[in-house]
Amino acid sequence: MRRVAMLLLAIVGLSGCMLVSTPGFQQLSQLTGTSGSAFSEFGGTESTVEVNKSWIDINKLQTKYTRLQMKNIESQNRAASIRQATTLGILRDVEAAEGGNPNIADMILYVQNGGDPQFALNYALRSEQEYRHERELRHITLVLLEQMAARPDADSNLRYLTAWVEAGGDPELALNYALNHQRSQNNPATLSAVP
Repeated sequence: MRRVAMLLLAIVGLSGCMLVSTPGFQQLSQLTGTSGSAFSEFGGTESTVEVNKSWIDINKLQTKYTRLQMKNIESQNRAASIRQATTLGILRDVEAAEGGNPNIADMILYVQNGGDPQFALNYALRSEQEYRHERELRHITLVLLEQMAARPDADSNLRYLTAWVEAGGDPELALNYALNHQRSQNNPATLSAVP
């Protein structure tokens, strides 16, 4: 009897039809003296193998995806290095050509330490334009102040104002002061009208 039960179980197990919860299966397992978990183990092993295969497939896909990401990151890093080197070259050329603008040197340090090259270029170009404008304004202001100081009726303080602009003082402020001061000397009535 035991042999027949084992043979039936083997046939049912090999066919893949495991009806563990059916009353016939429970009676058969009681007759043979084995528990239901031993019979269901064969079906569990098959499903475990399938699950393991699916995990292996998922791991292979993750590996491919990770490699793709690494290639993408490497190409982005190469492009960033090229941008950084190009920006540094441009900034050094601008610094060598113009000289004297401390903002360009600051932007070179900024990019060397990992700063955004595009921001550095934009800032340096804007800064260079402002620096040129300020130099031109300073030059024009100095010429005007010297011409004003050379006049016979000129105020003696204009020489000090010229020296202050040469030392780095604000040219717009100096020019406004000189023009307002000259106007007030030429017309004392405007002094009371100026707030």
